[in-house]
Amino acid sequence: MPVPQIPDFRPGVVVGTVPDVLNEFLRDPMTALLDPPSFVARRTSAWNLTENVHQNVPWDSVSEDSHSGWVSGAVVGGGASSTLSVAAAVADNSITVASAASFSSGDWIRIDTGANAEYRRISAPAGNVLTFSATGGGTGLARTHSIGAAVTEVDGDPTRYTVPDGWSGWWLVDAVVSLSGTGAAGLVAIPGVSVNNQSQTGEGNAWEGCEPFVPTGASTEPKHANGTWRIYAAEGERVQLDLWFSTESAITAADVTTGRECRIGLVWDGV
Repeated sequence: MPVPQIPDFRPGVVVGTVPDVLNEFLRDPMTALLDPPSFVARRTSAWNLTENVHQNVPWDSVSEDSHSGWVSGAVVGGGASSTLSVAAAVADNSITVASAASFSSGDWIRIDTGANAEYRRISAPAGNVLTFSATGGGTGLARTHSIGAAVTEVDGDPTRYTVPDGWSGWWLVDAVVSLSGTGAAGLVAIPGVSVNNQSQTGEGNAWEGCEPFVPTGASTEPKHANGTWRIYAAEGERVQLDLWFSTESAITAADVTTGRECRIGLVWDGV
């Protein structure tokens, strides 16, 4: 359902029958306002982290997606696959695979599996090197990946919510990032909402978010940070939740304890 538009009546211009006009300018906009796009998701399975690195949360449990803005990152049946022939390091913008013959420009790939999985879009392969596309979250890798790790074509990136067609406007976002393990003094965790993998205000050098100190005690002690944002995102743009935490700790994973997971909720708030 499109966002309501301002009626434009011009003298001498036929705009359709009265029922058509009433439907277009009254019924349809009011129906849209009663059912705005919304998205609610959590990360419930193990997810490994790297300190002092920006990493988008890959959602795996979606309880609400009213306008189908999310994809699961499922393996494409009959799609391309290979393995790493060279170990990949944090911040790498490309990977080398055993064979790139079945990969094409624009493919979405999953690098590694399970808690270590990362998702990227690729440009045209050069030999056996797959370079990450700038339009596909082209930031460097957030984790290391060993030789032999699987590289598989998937249907998209589960860290993204893509704004549906016709729903450009302001969005309310509420989100939480959560860490697991025992921290050290001065541990800071920052949740940040990005639009098209960039600062949602266009002003910062990274993704703006609150910067709270979190508990540093035993692994059973909750370590989370939350934030609320009002952002502008146009149709087709992607909204992601970034997790960054400081180098004071040895924490290497997100908390997936029920009720303490990373989570996000967003809803369209107007034009």
